[in-house]
Amino acid sequence: MGPKAERLPGEGVSGERRMFLQPLAVAAVSLFICVLFLATAMLSSRRLEEALIEGLHARASSILQGIELLAEHKFERWEKLLQAGSSDPFSLDPSMEEVFALREVLVADLLATAAEVDLALSAGTAPERLLGEILAAKEISAIVLLGADGNTLLSAGRLPGGLALPELSGLLPPGEKIAVRLWEEDALSPGFVGMQRADFQGSILLFFEREGVRRWACRRALREAAEEVGWREEVAYLHLEDHAGRGILSLGNAPEAGAATPAPAAGRMQRLPGNEGDTLEAARRIRVGEEEPFLARIGMRARSLDALVRDHRRNVYVSAAMMVGLGLLSILLLVWNQNRHLRRIQELQRRLHQTERLSSLGQLAAAVAHEIRNPLNAVSLAIQRLQREAAGGEGRGFSEDAARLLHTVRGEIRRLDHIVEDFLSLSRAGRLGLRDVSLRGLLESLLALLGEEAKVRNVLLQPVFPDTDLVLAGDENRLRQALLNLMKNALEALPQGGTVRVTLRHRPPGAAEIEIRDTGVGIPAASLAAIFNPDYTTKPGGLGLGLPIALQIIRAHGGELDIQSAAGRGTVCTVRLPLAGRR
Repeated sequence: MGPKAERLPGEGVSGERRMFLQPLAVAAVSLFICVLFLATAMLSSRRLEEALIEGLHARASSILQGIELLAEHKFERWEKLLQAGSSDPFSLDPSMEEVFALREVLVADLLATAAEVDLALSAGTAPERLLGEILAAKEISAIVLLGADGNTLLSAGRLPGGLALPELSGLLPPGEKIAVRLWEEDALSPGFVGMQRADFQGSILLFFEREGVRRWACRRALREAAEEVGWREEVAYLHLEDHAGRGILSLGNAPEAGAATPAPAAGRMQRLPGNEGDTLEAARRIRVGEEEPFLARIGMRARSLDALVRDHRRNVYVSAAMMVGLGLLSILLLVWNQNRHLRRIQELQRRLHQTERLSSLGQLAAAVAHEIRNPLNAVSLAIQRLQREAAGGEGRGFSEDAARLLHTVRGEIRRLDHIVEDFLSLSRAGRLGLRDVSLRGLLESLLALLGEEAKVRNVLLQPVFPDTDLVLAGDENRLRQALLNLMKNALEALPQGGTVRVTLRHRPPGAAEIEIRDTGVGIPAASLAAIFNPDYTTKPGGLGLGLPIALQIIRAHGGELDIQSAAGRGTVCTVRLPLAGRR
């Protein structure tokens, strides 16, 4: 049967599975840690973004609330002023100055509306459609277009009571460009504003009543309050519209009135894309006086919020990556250290197993060898006597074949004696007689001993020794036996000739290294793990004890033996031994 290497404890399938499953466990733990940190980072970023949006919404709500309070205050003040009873222009009452100022603003707005009508008519807009749009958008009760001869060309809306169309020509005297009449202070009569057209082809009359003026004051107060309070650096736009969806005021890059985008729900904000970046829009219903609530949309710039979220997210991700990296590094170091200890344990188990086997084999061999050696010596002495008698003539009855047979038997007895001596070496390998040994002198003597055999095998022996000798405390005979075994193996690995290089070098701190390198057939990878087993050999008739004995001797000296080989590429045996004073 061929040689069979035993599986050592801690090796083989179970050991490989342990070594293989550990990276998978580390990968699973690392993946879990990464997912956990990423989930935490995303949750933290989401919470920060929500908190910032809530703060931005509170800011927008406070701005809209401030607009509502200021508009309400302005409207209440203006409503009282519009109802003021004094008409004395020289009155020292401060409120009268405000009344005149307010009325001037009203007249200016009405004249601007008349100019808008004139401009649109000059551009060719259909008069009927134009007058209908103006009545729907402005706080006026009627619009009348007069020709150059004072005749009424077109009218829209409801004329004030007591006025007829033929009477309208006298409201704007000839040669006058503008005519203004406010309502009488002691009556509810209407007022009007008249303006001659730019091309002198007629005039435009706008009629208004107190209720219309009241609505105008409400919208005007809302616009002024929005301009005073609503414009801030963080505000992108502000848009006001009435209950019918008509725009009252647009500040900034506001969306068009009546846009398809619905207003966000109360207490929430919606993100809208824009050319200058995203905006977060909030909406609020604003009530001024008894008017229907107005809708106010305010867009807050999202740049600073997004920058804060990005910075926080980057910082969180960087921190998470660093923590994950440190965790992975710690786990990898832990696994590496654990695997290193595991390999040491496996190596110690393997050595212990080898030592136990060698020790058991040595004890058994010593017991058997002692029992065999005495009868073997007696047989050898008897064979020697028979050979002497045959050679001295006393054994004339011995034939030539018998003498040859005696010679063969004695050679086999001698071989058996060598085998018994090898077995006894197993039990004596740990018994050392220490003294100073010159490694260079020992190697030179071994090379001289093997010189003739190397010539016969056509092998070149190359010694590579340092200038200074290396001395260790050891048993010279045991070291000679171990190194001779390794050198003979190198020679026997070169059946077709080759080179054996023996190198001696110093390895700090305080160690010597002997390298025996051959260019022989090498050892297959499948057999390399079993070369130190006592029952493994590739030599016909060999016992497989050479390398185990050499290993045991070198370890008894506190050294190490390492063999590296590959089929067809030769073998390198490296012996490391502590020098004198370093054991």
